[in-house]
Formats: sequence, structure tokens, C-alpha cells
Amino acid sequence: MRHPNIVQYLEDFIDGNDTYVVMELCALGSMRSYVKRNGPLSDRAAAYVLRQIISAVKYMHREGVLHRDLSTGNVLISRIFSPEKISVKLCDFGLATHLRKGETACTVVGTPGYIAPQVFKQEYDQSADVYSMGGILYTMLTGSDPPSKG
Repeated sequence: MRHPNIVQYLEDFIDGNDTYVVMELCALGSMRSYVKRNGPLSDRAAAYVLRQIISAVKYMHREGVLHRDLSTGNVLISRIFSPEKISVKLCDFGLATHLRKGETACTVVGTPGYIAPQVFKQEYDQSADVYSMGGILYTMLTGSDPPSKG
């Protein structure tokens, strides 16, 4: 996948019994770490970040990819222009799956607090990623993780 807000795959190789995947470096860490260190984002900064996430998720969904683990831990900071302008990239597609329009997924996966209710019913679609974006916004604005299902 090629999108400015998705970490780019560069190459992979095998060395003996080990397989390595080389990805684009985002050395500024995750949004989760950033919020823990600096506190909640301003409304303006959170909106700036959320627009980038929405753009990446729309692209993924058009490509038939359901991320299934969107959380602040999987939003990497690629550049900080100012406290109000933080560029981000989505990462960690280890739980992602391909899903055609009209199909549903059934495996319960994700990060607690960011998992959509329909995932627990084991029948969900792209709307589960949309719910997770709400959890990301919650964390960026409050500095706390969203409540988890009991």
C-alpha cells in the first residue's frame, strides 16, 4: 500500500531461520507515547492528526484492507512541524485482513478500549476501524485510554 500516512514497506529478507521486514523509520515514537509524555493534544492538533488517519483508513478500505488494530500505539509520529501540526503514519498491519464489500470478519482481535462492540459479536466490517478512530481521538483529547469492555 502506498499512502503518505501509512508506514512504507521497503523490503524483506531471510537470514538463516530468521525473516526480517524492513519498514520506513518513524523515530519520534507512537502517539500513545507522545500523549503520555506531553499530555492531551489541543483540539486543533487532534483534528490535524485525525484528518491524516481518516485519509489513510479511507485508502485502506478502498483497497479492501481492514486494519483491526487501530490505536494510538499504532499511530507513529513521522514529523512535528509545531505542537498544532503533527504528521503521523499508521503501522502494524499484523492483524489486518482483506475484506471485500459486503463481507464480514469474525475473529476477535485488537487493543482493549479501541475494539468496536460489533467485534465481540464476531461479525464486523470496516465500521470497526471507524469505531477505533473514535478511540484514538478520545485518547488524544483526554490523555487517557478509552474504557475497555468489562
